[in-house]
Amino acid sequence: MKLLKRAGTYTILTKPKDIIHDIASAARTCYQSFKDRPRSADITLVKSLIEKGHHAMLEMADLKIRFSKVSRGFTHEIVRHRLCSFAQECVVGETKISSGTIEELYSYKINNKLFDLSEKNITIKSVNEHGNIINNKVLDVIKNKQRKVFEVKTELGCNLLCTEEHEIFININKSKKLKEINVGDSIIINNVFKYKGIEKEEFKKLYITYRAKEVSCMLLREKDLFLSKNVVKDRIVSIVEVGIRDVFDLVMQQPYNNYIANGIMVHNSTRYVDEKGFDLVIPPHKEGVVIDAIKKHGKSVDDFYSYLRNIEKWKPEDARQILPIGMSNEIVVKANIREWRHIFKMRCDKFAHWEIRGLMLELLKWCKKNIPLVFDDFYFFYDEKKGDYARPVLSKSSMFDVIVHALGNSISKEELLEFIKKGV
Repeated sequence: MKLLKRAGTYTILTKPKDIIHDIASAARTCYQSFKDRPRSADITLVKSLIEKGHHAMLEMADLKIRFSKVSRGFTHEIVRHRLCSFAQECVVGETKISSGTIEELYSYKINNKLFDLSEKNITIKSVNEHGNIINNKVLDVIKNKQRKVFEVKTELGCNLLCTEEHEIFININKSKKLKEINVGDSIIINNVFKYKGIEKEEFKKLYITYRAKEVSCMLLREKDLFLSKNVVKDRIVSIVEVGIRDVFDLVMQQPYNNYIANGIMVHNSTRYVDEKGFDLVIPPHKEGVVIDAIKKHGKSVDDFYSYLRNIEKWKPEDARQILPIGMSNEIVVKANIREWRHIFKMRCDKFAHWEIRGLMLELLKWCKKNIPLVFDDFYFFYDEKKGDYARPVLSKSSMFDVIVHALGNSISKEELLEFIKKGV
């Protein structure tokens, strides 16, 4: 277990140059002004929108961010912003596994009114630590909401549809999310080649290639299959977005958190895998003997989790209930610009939690630098007790409106100052 201090990071998954243009293009629909205009005209228009308070147009552009090495407390807080979208990892229903397709397996579960598949002896292909194909038990299959999926094709003919969050193995001990993998990268496969439709010389070449790599193979009837018993590396030739589809997760028997999907070695859902050896996010301002106590506590939780999994045979999703909220996690958040303004207003304030405030302040600095105008009214401050924070500050015209409102409603000087101080 590692203790993490100020280890949280963010990755920008949206092109910032498109944001102002998207806002301006939408606004021109309102004003019926569709002539081709230079980029400087977009900035002028968006500035006018903000000054007039026409913030609805800010909802026409999105910003997508991946947060890594943050606590579960961080993710629990961020998902409270209901106008956001959040990412998960999944594959589509027609993905082939040893026993048919994942969708057929899910239909079997539903038709037989099963709570899960743990009591059934259903096995599919997994890969052990030596790179050998084994039969591994499926504990459950879960259907998730529809999500954007991508088609992955390899040089040797594998084809997989999955979300960008789903993990694919780049070697037998390491996996990466699809969004972190590029065309030309190598991944692990256990492919099945049909002899029919492949020229004899090409078939021989493939067979000789595998023999040269000392991979155990077997040649079935000539009209049937060429099947590798072990896994090999294959190169990705294309990754293409194909639209919105129903997606599914599989839960596999420990200790092998993988399965062969359409010939490709993929990770089963990380929401259901073991968390042994987890990293723990702790307050950066805490020092001394309490840190040693945290380490001891973390080890005892880790040991008890192992006991529940290995001795009591609890499922991962049940055993993880005892894990601490400080456990390191990752989440992808997408929201429109107006909602990001609201998030920054709430999470960069000096009363926000130290972890989410610290990372959101860094993200706000990036936004102010790379996205013109829409975050210019946010200013950074320092409080001796709370530390750094940021708040939106009233413009001159807004300040005038507040004073006029106060004079017309007999608001006291103290109430007016507090109202202005909050930047409302």
